[in-house]
Amino acid sequence: MDSNGIGGVSLDSKQCQSCYQKNPSCLGDSAGVGTGLAAVAFSVDNMGEADDVVRTLQEQYLIADVNMQSSDTGRKFSINGRVTQDPAAVRVEVVTTLSKAQAVVSQISTWKSRAMKSLLNESNDSIIAPV
Repeated sequence: MDSNGIGGVSLDSKQCQSCYQKNPSCLGDSAGVGTGLAAVAFSVDNMGEADDVVRTLQEQYLIADVNMQSSDTGRKFSINGRVTQDPAAVRVEVVTTLSKAQAVVSQISTWKSRAMKSLLNESNDSIIAPV
């Protein structure tokens, strides 16, 4: 949780502060602009899939930490013009560098393709947010 009591990655989150202590160059320039970090959020169907994707990303040294795994997320997406909801989704947020963020999204897409999850419209729900 950040200083406002809101979950997720922020500049004052424990994950970011730990990374900054280990690698001060991530703090960005002297004005504090550009941390070099990014949060990538995506959905999978269950915690087992979340663990599998996270393990794959860690083995390839693409992520530094998993900030949040929430099974209380309901995805909404459109199929043939009709809004559909999937209440069994698990939302995962991982911390990486901006330079690796696109590789993380690509690896998630590859994992979903191999797991036959990319055949559905809701498969491309990865979001990159610089921190």
